[in-house]
Amino acid sequence: MNISTRIALRYLKSSHKGSFSSYASRLAVIGLAIGIASLVITLSIMAGFEKTVSEKIATFDSHIRVSHFMNKSIAYPNKSLDSLLVEAPVDYKKSIYIQKPALIRKKQKAEGVIVEGVEWIPESFVIDERNNSGNYINLKLNEVWLGGDLANILGVAVGDKIVLADLQSLNHSASKRIVKSLTVAGLFHSGLQEYDKTLVFISIEDAQHLFNMSNNISGYKIDSDEHSFSHLISYIRENTAYPYYVVTWKEKHQVLFDWIDIQKWPILINFGLIALVGVVNILSALAMIIIEKSGEVGILLSQGMNRKNIKIIFCIQGAVIGFSGAIIGVFMAGIIIFVQFKTHFISLPENIYFMDHIPISIEIIPILIIGLASVIISFLASFWPASKVGRIQPSKVLSYE
Repeated sequence: MNISTRIALRYLKSSHKGSFSSYASRLAVIGLAIGIASLVITLSIMAGFEKTVSEKIATFDSHIRVSHFMNKSIAYPNKSLDSLLVEAPVDYKKSIYIQKPALIRKKQKAEGVIVEGVEWIPESFVIDERNNSGNYINLKLNEVWLGGDLANILGVAVGDKIVLADLQSLNHSASKRIVKSLTVAGLFHSGLQEYDKTLVFISIEDAQHLFNMSNNISGYKIDSDEHSFSHLISYIRENTAYPYYVVTWKEKHQVLFDWIDIQKWPILINFGLIALVGVVNILSALAMIIIEKSGEVGILLSQGMNRKNIKIIFCIQGAVIGFSGAIIGVFMAGIIIFVQFKTHFISLPENIYFMDHIPISIEIIPILIIGLASVIISFLASFWPASKVGRIQPSKVLSYE
């Protein structure tokens, strides 16, 4: 440890109790800590919000959908698509689906819905059901699954009968209309009104009968883990030709994810200004320390220490204040994040935010960047007050000691 570092640490430890510099140093650390804690918490909430919404949408829509470019039905099995997916370089989960608009009716109440014929639905979103086994629920013939909001609108419960009608067939004569009576097997709740109010799940076989599709389907749903996704989507797009169309869950909901990205900047700017206040406090604290230590600075100058090393002393003090603020700020944020993650004590109106509590997702790299940036900025901010050392004249300051 060189002489400049030793003196800088001694100055921080030996501040006189009750002195302005002592209070200013503590306030600088506290102010910076609050700013950093605010930034870390904000980043964790925004990351958690985006991750939660993304996971919910991906669970219903799947990561990738392959369908006909003109939204026409495709043959199943499909040799070209099946052979393509067999050669995929990463692991994935594949299923088939049918998606068409329909009319759902219970007595005198009717609503327009999107019917999805699928092989299974995720158990994690189910709120009321007849039978349950495993992470996925296989759909059975003559059964239907509704969103909880849609069930409330129609006034139906598990075990009730509803009627589904193909919208296109309603334009035809009564003898050609396709309707199907189904039993409500369960209700689901995603927190996304787009799904909970308009989406209906039935089996593939029932969907093929309802929409008169024979053995055809609308397309394939493909899922993979986050590490394999980029390789999988690149491979599928490079090897998929017309008339097939490939879309990811984020592309399908591009407007929503763009809105999330836009919301980040005003929030980050606001809390960045709070952190800036902490940096200003560091400037003030160091200016007071320099004034208070001017006599000691004069002694060091008179004993031959050059002004550059004395400037380094106060720059190191600024860096130490920045480091202390970063550690305390991250620790404070960590406590709040942990409590929210475990208890969900801060709730949200689900009909607005797609979730019933503030979500948290901890991202280590941004936190490390914030901490490192606070130390570097504090060090650089110290140059201005440290430059005042160059104006100190030993003969003048020592004459007042």
